[in-house]
This record gives sequence, structure tokens and C-alpha cells, in this order.
Amino acid sequence: MLFKRFLLLALTFCLLSCAFADSIQGAQMQQQTEQTQQAQQAQQGQQAQQAQQQQNWNHGGQQLTISQNKTNAWEDNGVQYSVFEVTLVNCGTTTIYDATVVAESNFIITKPSDVWTVEKVSENRYHFPSYLCQNGLEAGKNITFGYINKSTGPAVFSVCDLQFK
Repeated sequence: MLFKRFLLLALTFCLLSCAFADSIQGAQMQQQTEQTQQAQQAQQGQQAQQAQQQQNWNHGGQQLTISQNKTNAWEDNGVQYSVFEVTLVNCGTTTIYDATVVAESNFIITKPSDVWTVEKVSENRYHFPSYLCQNGLEAGKNITFGYINKSTGPAVFSVCDLQFK
């Protein structure tokens, strides 16, 4: 009888020890998960801030501003993709009839249809669509184009060859 009590007490102690160890391990896993989520949120916040940075180009007193906004993202077979909306704003006082937008870095597209609304001039160089070249981008107006980047971050763009009439 004493042996049975000792065995029961030992079994109870074992179960309690295992439960305590499991709860500690569970708390550690939860803490690691929370830290990972916080790190991911911080990284996404930095990327969003980078994507929304504005770039300004001044040419002959005319200013063209570029801003980007990440609108979507996903992962496919371990590869990250992001959709960006790019807005060009004519902040000058004269109509701009054309401009070349140059993807300087981090512009990783997989097919031509991954860029829309602008027309390709050459590798990583785009310009206004033909209708806009005819009518122009009036002062204070904007044009928006988009692209799918094989990256979590935005491309870096510059502008050159602004055309005025």
C-alpha cells in the first residue's frame, strides 16, 4: 500500500513537472513569435516609409515629383513580389509633354506586362503614354503608373528628358 502511494506521488510529481516545463516552453515560444511579429512589422514600416519617400526633379524651373505607394505583396515559391503605384506630379507652372522615367536600382520585373500605363523606351527606361505626349501633363496634374517588383522594396527612379512646347 505504501508502495502504491509512493508510485502515485511520483507519477503526480512527474506530471506536474512536465506540465510546468510545457508551460515555460509555451511561454518562450509565444515570446519568440511576438518578437518575430514585431520585427516583421518594423521592417514593413521601414519599407512603407521608403516606398512613400518623394523624389523631386527640377529642370529649367519645372518640377516633377515622384512618389510611390506599395499596394499589394505576396510570396510565391519563396519569392517575394510587391505591387507599387507610382505618381508623377507636375509641380511646375508649364505643361510637360514628355519625360523619361529611369529605374536606377531594385527594379526587378519578370515580364513586360509587369509595368503598366507608361511606354518602354529601352531597358529600365519608360516615358509618358502617347496620349499624354499629345496633350501634356498640365501644371498641378499627375499621372500614375504601376509595376510588380520581384522584391519587398520599391525601385529607385530618376527622371530626365523633360519635354516642353
